[in-house]
Amino acid sequence: MSGGESGGAARWPEPTVRLESRTGWRLRLPDGSLFLEEPSSGPGTEQISLPGDILLTLIPDDRVGHLGQVLEWSQHQAQRFVTDRGGELVAEGSIPSAGTAYACLVGFAGHTADRWIVASVGLLRDAAFLGLLILWPVTDPAMEPDLTLVRRVVNAVGTGGPDGAG
Repeated sequence: MSGGESGGAARWPEPTVRLESRTGWRLRLPDGSLFLEEPSSGPGTEQISLPGDILLTLIPDDRVGHLGQVLEWSQHQAQRFVTDRGGELVAEGSIPSAGTAYACLVGFAGHTADRWIVASVGLLRDAAFLGLLILWPVTDPAMEPDLTLVRRVVNAVGTGGPDGAG
């Protein structure tokens, strides 16, 4: 996978905050990150606001259990932004992490014509699946897609076990 800032650190710099989802996933995210009380993403999902106008949606899906399904999930979610928002696929590939992670990144114009990127990430860790949608505004087109951001979010997620985020 190629894109902007591809050589950045795989973890968030301190200070960070540890959050735990209702479904038991733990996340170590930048200080100031918080769960939204009323997510707009639908039932069974959770949303986290991160500094920098970044929105992270957590989508558990018990039907996903192996690499082929992780790829299919990520590609299907990305295709929704291509079809519904007139977006274009800008990057796709595996993300180095503990477990299996695959991402599809789509660029699209928002409602105000500002450019946005969404990363649809399927993450299989400790035999559990979590889908991630990471949405952020394009502030410097030369630095997009921001693969460091995607890697940091993926590496911030753990299952709560001894090797989980925390």
